[in-house]
Formats: sequence, structure tokens, C-alpha cells
Amino acid sequence: MRVAIVGATGQLGHALCQAFSDWEVTPLGSSACDIADYESVMGTMYACGPDLIVNAAAMTAVDACETEIDRAFAVNALGPRNLALAANALDADLVHVSSDYVFEGTAGRPYDEWDEPWPLSVYGRSKLGGEREIQHLRPQSYVVRTAVLFSTQAPNFALSILRAADSPGRLQVVSDQIGSPTYAPHLARAIRKLAVSGRYGLYHLAGSGACSRADLAREILAVGGHEPDRIENVATDAMLASYPAPRPANSSLECRAWHLAGGEPLPTWQEGVRDLISDLGHNRGAPPSPAPPPPDAEQSDRGGDPTPEAEGPVQLTADLDVTDDVPGGREATGENEGADSSSREVAPAASTGQDRDS
Repeated sequence: MRVAIVGATGQLGHALCQAFSDWEVTPLGSSACDIADYESVMGTMYACGPDLIVNAAAMTAVDACETEIDRAFAVNALGPRNLALAANALDADLVHVSSDYVFEGTAGRPYDEWDEPWPLSVYGRSKLGGEREIQHLRPQSYVVRTAVLFSTQAPNFALSILRAADSPGRLQVVSDQIGSPTYAPHLARAIRKLAVSGRYGLYHLAGSGACSRADLAREILAVGGHEPDRIENVATDAMLASYPAPRPANSSLECRAWHLAGGEPLPTWQEGVRDLISDLGHNRGAPPSPAPPPPDAEQSDRGGDPTPEAEGPVQLTADLDVTDDVPGGREATGENEGADSSSREVAPAASTGQDRDS
């Protein structure tokens, strides 16, 4: 069996390549396949002839989407349309990764697959548009919503927290945004099972349970051998000047359709953190090695990691999504970040900057 993984250089794409290692895998980064370009998609897919296409590419820079609206919809909505048309032409199955940001976040409970989407941001609207394009054009498809993705592949929120922990000072993290953190290898393995099930449709696949970004940061520090009490809660409203796109307050996901189809629940988000630390090779009490920076400033809305300043807060943002960024978009690596030597703030969950692979 042949699978084309679009957005293969991002954190989810990397995990997907491993999960499908028993298949003939064609990994496609944004330079090999620009999903916003119909001719690029059709030419690439005809060349590799996959039985399955997995889309882990998106523009996940939540704040940048507010001003780069055409680009956001070209990548996140038109891109899935192009992939659906290619899947039709090749009679290939299709997996598309979407986001919890399609929800408003005011239900006060986890959202399941039958809840009505109501996105707050351009990013959320564009991701919902991509879902609808695929569902309309290619019924033989799986649409997977996930949330707060993290892995050993930088950049992402978890690695930002570990890197920040190597410097003294407080770490201020938003405490009023709730989600379902998901370890990328756990998600990739579930997608692998779903993709061969023949049970086409919409699914939520996310780490079991839910927590705030601040609680996630505390767990990361505790399991990584650092002091969790360094985390201080901060409200999302305090970050609005720097991160203007609205975020859902509680977009945690209930994986009801997956459960009803007989799927095994994904490990808890706490197990995901433990697996992350184990896979990084961190021993309790041992400082983590620094995570590498993103490929370049143009491919991340973080603009790279600034040099720590002597005083004053620097923000580590935390929009954790799933997919791979393409030129002008970005993979769901899941975060924006900065750094500061005395106090650090992890800002509202905001997706990574520009196009990249997840």
C-alpha cells in the first residue's frame, strides 16, 4: 500500500511517517507539494499514485490569519479541496487533520463530533471550510479534529516550556484556556488504525482528558525534573494586545465517534507528557537539552527565538494545532514562543506562524 503524507516535515507529519512505516511512504513537504496550488497537487499525486493521502498541512498562525485572510483560506480551505479532487481522480482514500478551533469554546464541556461548530477566528473558519470541502467532494474520507499537539520535534509548547525551565525566573502561562493536549505519536498511531478501518466520517482524536495550558506546563516541568511551582497563572485577557485573534476558552474534545466505532481511547495527556520526556531521553532532575529553532523566521509566526533579555517578560505562545505549514501557511506544530530571563509568559494558544509541516 502506498501513502502520500502531505506536510511530512512537521511534528505530526514526522510521526505519521513512522506510524505508516510498513507502507510505501511518500513524504511531501511544502516545497514538494503546495496544497493551495491545484496543478502542484494534481501533478504530485499523479506522480506518486497513492492509495491513501494524509493531509497534515495547514496555515496555523492564528494571529497572522486575521490579516492574511486570503492565504489562510487558500491553504486551509482551498488546499483540502485540491486534495479531495486529487483523491477523486486517483480513487484514493483521504485523511484530513483539522482543529478544535472550529468550536466557540463556551459549552462548558468537551465537544463531540455532533456538536455544531462555531469558530471565533479566521483560522477556525478556514479550518472548518477545509472540513466541509472534503466532506462534500470526497465522501471516502476521514476528517480528524485534534488539539494541543506536542512532540519531540520543535517547535511546540512543551519544548518551549522545557527550554524556558533552564533559565531562572517565573513562567507565566495562561490558565483560562482549556484543551485536550495530544502527543503526536499517539495521534499518528490512531490515524493509522482509522485509515484502514473503512469507517469514513468525522472523528475527534485527542489525548484523553483536558487541562489548562498552565496545568500542562506544570506537568511538563514536574515530569521533566523541574519545579512545577515556577508556573504562575495569567489570564488570556492580559495577552490580547500581542495576540489579537480570539481563542476558544474550552475547546476540549470528546472522541465519541471513535469510541462508538470501537476505537481504543488515546492515552491521557499526562501519559503523553511522560512519553515525551522519555522519548527526549530526559531523566528526572536532569536539565533538558535545548530544542532546535524553527527552520527560518519566514516559516514561523514566532519569528525565531529572540535572545533572552536581562529584564522584562518575553512571551512563549501556546497555540497547539496539528498540521504542517506550507508556504504562507504552516504545519500544526502547535505553538509560538519567545524567551526572557526573569519572567516568561506563555501567551494564549496561538498557532504557529506561517506555512510549515506539522
